Amino acid sequence: MKIRFFSILCVTTLLTPIYLLNAQEAVPDDYESVAVDAADAYEFAKACLPSVSVASFNHSVRSTAEKQISIAAPSDKTKPMLGIARGRAYCIRMSAHKYPILPLTFFDETVYFPDMQSDEVRKLRSDLSRQLAATGVATALVLTDDESAFRIGFVFNNNTPNRVYYHGGLLKKGEYDEKDFRPIYRTKGAMTISARGPPSEHFKSIF
Repeated sequence: MKIRFFSILCVTTLLTPIYLLNAQEAVPDDYESVAVDAADAYEFAKACLPSVSVASFNHSVRSTAEKQISIAAPSDKTKPMLGIARGRAYCIRMSAHKYPILPLTFFDETVYFPDMQSDEVRKLRSDLSRQLAATGVATALVLTDDESAFRIGFVFNNNTPNRVYYHGGLLKKGEYDEKDFRPIYRTKGAMTISARGPPSEHFKSIF
């Protein structure tokens, strides 16, 4: 996974200024979701995935007690997928490129810059979400006051569509070229990165 992750990021970095930032998908602040025991839960699921039946919805709700998560997607991968996890039903919109459009809250507890201004955080996360929606991969450069930089990257796991891997690394002055990244983001302090496991890995599940 690590070899594939870094090779994809290298190629994507070259494409970022030309193509990825042209993606115009609207990025939601949070997930579209409803409690599975809400009165309108089935109507919510049906609106998200028209093919779902009452029986299949109820079965998915029951089965999540054992499997923890249930995902249903139509044959047309540009249409929303329905996920059921932790007592809630989620509707995830898909881009024209057949990748999930992740909400801004998805990036909580992944790669984070505690001293970054809130409006800058929003711009960064929107950019990452749009890049992921366009190609399944996202990169960004975050400059610091001492002219070092953090290069971060996210990629969907093709074998586990519910999972996104991420990475962050420090680059010293002279080890990066700002022209390879547009736009550039800025922070005054350090970067934090969350891991999950065991084994400890830098990933987060959509649901």
